[in-house]
Amino acid sequence: MKRILATLLLAGCGGQPPASAPVVYGPVLAEARGRLPSPPDVLRGSTDPELLEEVRGLLEAAGPMRLTRLGRSALGSLTADRDRHRPSVLAVLAIPDIGVEPRRGALRFLEEETDQALIPYLVLRMKYETNEDLSVSTAALLGRLGSRAGQPGLDEVVRRGGSAARAAAAALAALPTSSLPDTPALRAAIWQQVAALASPQLRHVDDARFVLARLAPLSTEILGEALLDENRYVRAHSVEVLHRQGPSAATARDRVRLLLADPAHRAGAVRVLARIADPLDAGLIEEAKSDPDPEVRAAAGG
Repeated sequence: MKRILATLLLAGCGGQPPASAPVVYGPVLAEARGRLPSPPDVLRGSTDPELLEEVRGLLEAAGPMRLTRLGRSALGSLTADRDRHRPSVLAVLAIPDIGVEPRRGALRFLEEETDQALIPYLVLRMKYETNEDLSVSTAALLGRLGSRAGQPGLDEVVRRGGSAARAAAAALAALPTSSLPDTPALRAAIWQQVAALASPQLRHVDDARFVLARLAPLSTEILGEALLDENRYVRAHSVEVLHRQGPSAATARDRVRLLLADPAHRAGAVRVLARIADPLDAGLIEEAKSDPDPEVRAAAGG
């Protein structure tokens, strides 16, 4: 209801949020958790330390470049009970400096998966991946799940022209041409990333911003909702992610404009609108160049 009131505020002023009208925030994250599956099916299970260490050892055994008899046995043990082991596999894959073998073993475990809720976890792996062969494998798996989020990594491998360049080019050609699939499981996984924006751990926040920036247009819609959450950190980081998305954040434009009425977020909102570069906002951006707030002037390019 609070979000509806904020939207009516915008509509009632001909699309221009009045500077004197306060923005009304509400429990957006809590409402999202109430209407979406949480956690996603692929994450239901235990990640207790003993199981995590067991899975890590099995993944390392399953990860050599040439799969040995021991490796096949380890992989078989993992896949024999996918639901039990999957959360720990994803937890291992999320460790930034985990070794090459466990990473390769994790991708072998996941290569038959079909649930789009895995997409954010694979995108996060792309942030930390330093092995070109594994970058290609991760991006290709993202493609099979319907996401083009691995394209920047593939482009970089091709640009370098190393031994993995040919495989990267093939993976690029196989990427889906349609938009990211919109499923309840993926929405729930994206909302989990939005919730991480409120974390006191800066690495978790930075990881979430990286993932969300690469999951447009679905994440753009969800971030637009999160702009009206009662948590100021969620709002501020959502603005930052929309700025990273650039012109593709245009679908959240109306929600961003609401924040112009909030001094705490006005500069960020102007920065996003300047990147979206909608002609309808040209006058607003020009006016912001002479705003009394120096941060707003800088955001407008003034």
